[in-house]
Amino acid sequence: MDKEPGIIEIAFNLELGSKLKAKRRQLKMSQQSLAAEVGVHRNTLCRWEYGLMSCPLWMLLRLADVLGCNMVLFLPAQTFTWGDNLGPMQRERDRHTLKAIQAERDPPLRRDVA
Repeated sequence: MDKEPGIIEIAFNLELGSKLKAKRRQLKMSQQSLAAEVGVHRNTLCRWEYGLMSCPLWMLLRLADVLGCNMVLFLPAQTFTWGDNLGPMQRERDRHTLKAIQAERDPPLRRDVA
């Protein structure tokens, strides 16, 4: 069961992707060459750059190594996390917290097979 990404995750992926793309272009690398260096298909790299797919943490470390930078460079700025977007982020957090509390309080009933 895949969960649908929330607005925070979507915005995070878009920001990370744009920073990844900017660094790649700064170094005058093609998507094909960077993808080959880190061992993924060019389409996967494209999806990361356009924020259509989450980049795994371990792959972010590889990308930073190949691009010769600190992986923190790809993370959104503090103003992104705590600035104008704080309201939607709090609502998203509260929604997920409420679901987790409800799931813990009201676990699904198990049917034992006799």
